[in-house]
Amino acid sequence: MTSEVQHQESSPSKKIYTITPEGRAELKRWVLSPPEQPEARNTFLIQLAWSEQLDTGEILGMLDAYEQEIMSLIRLEQGRADKGQYAPDRSPREA
Repeated sequence: MTSEVQHQESSPSKKIYTITPEGRAELKRWVLSPPEQPEARNTFLIQLAWSEQLDTGEILGMLDAYEQEIMSLIRLEQGRADKGQYAPDRSPREA
């Protein structure tokens, strides 16, 4: 990676970084490498497996809380996807 300082009159100087050919080759190697395996263990499923000792109301409360958490994550990801559509300097493929 290389860097260059760009001086500005009305703002502080900023550093502009540029990836080198060696860095681009390493990035390509990493992008083409096999992805990490997702974590197979889901804590909620373990809790659910032991939920027999809970009464029906407690189980329903646990399921409702988990559903709310998942819905919140979905909304977060939808928001990120929406921002990605309007992000500047994005190629159509990135968007």
